[in-house]
Amino acid sequence: MKKLNLIKPIILICICLLNVRSYTQYLQTDWEYTNSDLSSVTVLEEFDHSARYVFITKHPGFTPDFLNKLYILDNKGQLLLWRNIHIPDFDVLFLNAYYDSEKESVLLMGLGTNVKPFDYNKYNHFVSCWVDDEGKIYGVKTTILDSQMGYRSIRYPEEKDNLKIVISSDFAFIDLNNNVSFFETVFMEIDREAEVRKYTYLPSTEPNCQCLLPSFHSEGYHCPGVVGYNLDNELNIINREIDRITDIFLNADWIPPLLLWINKNCYVWGGDKYLISNTVSSPYNNKLKRGRTAVFTYSTKDYKLSNHEGIGVGLISFISQTMDITADSMIYTGNFEPKVVVAKLNKELEKIWELKFVFEDKKHNVVGIKALSTGGAVIYGYKYPSGLNDMGNPFVVKFDADGGVSNTAEFPVTTIKTYPNPGIGPLQIEIQGMNGDGTLRLFNSQGRNVYVQTGMQNGPNMIDLSDLPAGSYHYTLNHENRVLHSGSWVKM
Repeated sequence: MKKLNLIKPIILICICLLNVRSYTQYLQTDWEYTNSDLSSVTVLEEFDHSARYVFITKHPGFTPDFLNKLYILDNKGQLLLWRNIHIPDFDVLFLNAYYDSEKESVLLMGLGTNVKPFDYNKYNHFVSCWVDDEGKIYGVKTTILDSQMGYRSIRYPEEKDNLKIVISSDFAFIDLNNNVSFFETVFMEIDREAEVRKYTYLPSTEPNCQCLLPSFHSEGYHCPGVVGYNLDNELNIINREIDRITDIFLNADWIPPLLLWINKNCYVWGGDKYLISNTVSSPYNNKLKRGRTAVFTYSTKDYKLSNHEGIGVGLISFISQTMDITADSMIYTGNFEPKVVVAKLNKELEKIWELKFVFEDKKHNVVGIKALSTGGAVIYGYKYPSGLNDMGNPFVVKFDADGGVSNTAEFPVTTIKTYPNPGIGPLQIEIQGMNGDGTLRLFNSQGRNVYVQTGMQNGPNMIDLSDLPAGSYHYTLNHENRVLHSGSWVKM
């Protein structure tokens, strides 16, 4: 009897484990926009007054003109317009954006070079321009920056008046003559017309920082990093935290693994703390393992970790915008490679949900995440066939505030096989895992919906696309106002 009593709980535990593993919680999306361009989305912003979205894509190669394209979508993911962005004599990489409610326009901020042939290592200009929700571009400005190696990153805190910007090189430049490496950082303030008002250039042998936040221990600003920089109100460097409080700073063993990487985002949180997300560079504890996304809070008053949470199982946080927050202080963040994971946390950094994002045979490199005025969010970047990574197609994916699922709901994966692909039509589409009928939508390379087929069901579905012209198409399978699956098809 004793043996039976011991075995019975073990059997029950095994059954429970099998039941949990038979389903995986997946992010259920509202819609996805993509096209056949070889490019990546580099920045995205919302027009709050019209619920439209503007995003910029950039081709991975270097050609003299039209490296960037501007797209505007409505709140259902439908393409309203696109146009080339051409700033004469400049190659520009747009990296950040700011919505101005009074102008009802978005300020696009990027890094540029006028050196020809264009060279990724020569981004030595700050470039800005305004765009409205009809796609009109105006107020283009370029500002040359002190630089020996070029810059890669632009960050700014949420301020309504003047923007305090940090422009950083992201990695060390190796000075072969002196056998040392150094980083470059520019601290800059611009007004609402994007005119530069304050400017400080900092070359340093220490890793640079990416966020400029109000200081908690003096007048001025603090830039979190491995050594930490303190600046006055004119953005002049006062000192480094490692010099100001050496003993405390060096004994805080969590500082290097959580602040070393260069894709962090920062906010003031709760009045006396900083909220930061970043890729963990070396293990800290069971939650914060190398490669996971760390979301944590602390104060420079004592450098004690107030709260922290780890996201994902991958190798890196989202490349540029690692997290964003809603008006009611909800936090969206994520992690990717090999699998994309998106998470939502509350103000106390308690995890509300964490969901995987998987689509067909494509892998997704996520550049950033953007919280929306509706309470949901979008992720954006580029996707590519499994096994390839040098180029892909841009994507924007929207999901609602609960990720499309409740905290207890679990969903099986919906899969689609399309063949022949490429083909001349008809096209056979085999669906598995869908509950009820679905609607197939086909989009051409300009994002225009060119075909709709209702009544799609589990099993084989045959559709005749022989009247469509040759080219690349993107399809979505929709069910109850949600995109269950998407993919690409080539008409020969």
